[in-house]
Amino acid sequence: MNRTEIHIRFNEPKSEHHLLPPFIKNSIKRLNKNTIGLLLFFIASMVFLRYPSFSQLVISHDESTYLEVAREWFNGKTLYKDLIDIKPVGIFGIFGFLQLIGVKSIFGLRLVSSIFLGIGAFSLNRLVFHWSKNSLASLVSGLTFVLLHNFNFSLAINTETYFTLFVIFGFTLGIFGIDQKNKKKIFWAGILLGLAFITKYLAIMESLALFIILLLGLKNNKYKSIGLFILGCIIPFSIVNISFWLAGNWEYFHFTTYIAPFNYNRISNFNYIDIIKEIFKFFLPFLITIPFLFKVNKKILFIISLWLIFSFAAILLPKRPHEHYWIQLFAPVSVILGFSFSIFQNKAKSFTIASIIILLIFIGTNANKINSSFGKKDPVKEVIEYLDSVIKPSDSYFCANFEQVAYYLLKKDSPTPYIHKSMLYDKSHQHTFSINEKEELLKIIKHKPTYITIKNKYPVAWFQEYVSTNYDVSKIIGDVRVFKLKRNKN
Repeated sequence: MNRTEIHIRFNEPKSEHHLLPPFIKNSIKRLNKNTIGLLLFFIASMVFLRYPSFSQLVISHDESTYLEVAREWFNGKTLYKDLIDIKPVGIFGIFGFLQLIGVKSIFGLRLVSSIFLGIGAFSLNRLVFHWSKNSLASLVSGLTFVLLHNFNFSLAINTETYFTLFVIFGFTLGIFGIDQKNKKKIFWAGILLGLAFITKYLAIMESLALFIILLLGLKNNKYKSIGLFILGCIIPFSIVNISFWLAGNWEYFHFTTYIAPFNYNRISNFNYIDIIKEIFKFFLPFLITIPFLFKVNKKILFIISLWLIFSFAAILLPKRPHEHYWIQLFAPVSVILGFSFSIFQNKAKSFTIASIIILLIFIGTNANKINSSFGKKDPVKEVIEYLDSVIKPSDSYFCANFEQVAYYLLKKDSPTPYIHKSMLYDKSHQHTFSINEKEELLKIIKHKPTYITIKNKYPVAWFQEYVSTNYDVSKIIGDVRVFKLKRNKN
């Protein structure tokens, strides 16, 4: 082989036992006891460490929005017309499907997401092992991915939770497809990255990274394989576009998909220097072994670096400082950290033991969190429990600036298409969707919700005054007031 060629094979597996194309049944049958044990280990670790968050009703307002939009959508409302949110259809489809098959509780939805994240950690483990044949390197990659998903901003189920998984599975299949000259795997890698794209559009950056890797790594039938990859990428988005067009909802879908995101970006006061500093400070402990990378295979390092660079560029594109965007970096950072350990050939056992000890420390710390979480009062839960005890099937409800998860748990439809509470009073959201604040609130007033919940004071003074005049305070729980429509106003 010409040493000057750009080639991405590295220690090709002697046996198919080391392969893990996650969505291929035949490969699952080849899993041996060790790989099954690793799979269960990563799932168990992810579930245990995230367990304290399972009973918390609200971790992220976004998560609550996705839950309710999916519920109302699958109950017959029209997405992007009756239910308006800037996120792509994928996250609503995932939540809706889970609810459809019976996974409806907050606990169950968080458990399922943690199981899939554990599978994602296992997939990274197999990818690094495929490259390095080093158990330590592959273990560190998987464990890093597990630990990164246990920070406050990464506990909620967000778009990044699932689109990152699609990216991981797609990259794994794509790399295996290149090394095995398997066009089917490359095609399915495209499908997976296409699914990632319709869950969060920024996945286009990882798609471009894998496209470049395919372009440089493939030697035989290059353009046919790349064509199949591109076809796979565009199929999910094409199906979504065609579906909305056939349903007669193209106008609303077009605005939310193509216009609103640009409106959202244009009003940002994003400071690139500050956010880059914050990202660097957070990930620095996970990149301390970078000097070791100079001793490993440079071609593999090129692939991982390309993945990292494109993911990093993606989180800067929205011009927003939200920490949950950083989740997009978790996979490539985990692979880089793990792969850097591949130089420790003779000390793998001791480092493996050390890694497990570190994980046990995290588990021990989390065990304390689990114990302390039992019996702890959740004010959001108290408000919803009270509402559930007094609200009748015929009653209507507006959460105002309280948590929109109340809609979901009470099974009450929102009186406005804008489920996310801040969309009716946040100026950036109003600009993004061309929302007329007064007009929308007047529609809610016309609807005359039986109950309204307001935390402290509603940000729109005249609406707060209307509620105070036309509603009685039914209950005060912490800083939340539950208002009930006065009888003579019915």
